[in-house]
Order: sequence, then structure tokens, then C-alpha cells
Amino acid sequence: MNKYIYYVEGEDEQKIVDTLKSKGNEYIISGKAIVFNMARDEIKKSQLMSLNKNTVVVIVVDNDLFFGNFSNPEIHKQRILKNISLLKKYCKDIVVIIQKENLEDEIIRSTSIKKIEELLNSLSKSEWKSDLIKEKNLMKKLLNKKFDFDKFWKADLPKFIKNIKTSDEIRLK
Repeated sequence: MNKYIYYVEGEDEQKIVDTLKSKGNEYIISGKAIVFNMARDEIKKSQLMSLNKNTVVVIVVDNDLFFGNFSNPEIHKQRILKNISLLKKYCKDIVVIIQKENLEDEIIRSTSIKKIEELLNSLSKSEWKSDLIKEKNLMKKLLNKKFDFDKFWKADLPKFIKNIKTSDEIRLK
């Protein structure tokens, strides 16, 4: 049986993964969510050695790292490609999920809200992240805002990432 590990950029993505795989929701295949930015940080040998041949690695990363206003998006492109290349030697398969711009944009795109603060009635965008992490019933809040999972995590992979599976591989609904 395959084991799934989700490498996500931050605690907010970790919260989303944990919510989407939780009992009663089960939108995605269950697995452990680990905060580790594959486009920014180089995966360590110890992390690779902890994987087994039946592990499917799911990488969730923001598109804005590659095409946004960062000092050098080329570094992020090269880093994720290097990490994917290393991972291929240690796991069964790799799935890459590129968030349209970032998590906030994914949620806005897949719900009826116009601004991310509307989801949790947050006072500001920065407060929203801490509200999200603390939220005990996130799925109910998403569904109250007409969450459409068919629109969530459906951005195309950038052209520089080739021959990698997408979010369709982990979807249960």
C-alpha cells in the first residue's frame, strides 16, 4: 500500500491538507503534511532516507515563487527541479500541485468570496492566516462559502516542470 507525504509551504497549507483529508471530508488521499518549501529549500539526505519505495510525495507550492516579484525566481525553479530529481530516486511517485498564485487565491477561486478575509471574518489578510490555523471547523466555513473542490488546486503546471502528475492523482471526490 502506498504512503503519502505532502510537503507544503507553510502552516496554512498544512491546515488545508489536514482539513481536506480529515475523516468525514476525505477530498484527498490521506497522508502526513510536512511544512517544507520545496522551491526554496534543498531537501536533505536524511529526509530522502526516511522515504520508502512505496511513498508518493505530493509537493504543494505557490506559483508566485516562480513568476512573482521575488529577487530571483530562477533560483526557485532550479531548486524545485533539483528536489524533484532527488526525490525520484527515493520514492514511488511525485505529484506537484501549483497553487494559482498562492493559497488565498486558490480559496477565493473555489468559493463565493471576493476577499480572503471574508472566509473567517478576519480583520486583515495577515490576521486571516492565524485565524485559519486556529479554526476548528474549517470545512464547514469553506462549505458555507460554496467551496467547489473541482476548482481547487487545478492550476496547470508551469512549462519548466515536465512529466509530473498533478492534483488529479490525489483527489477522492
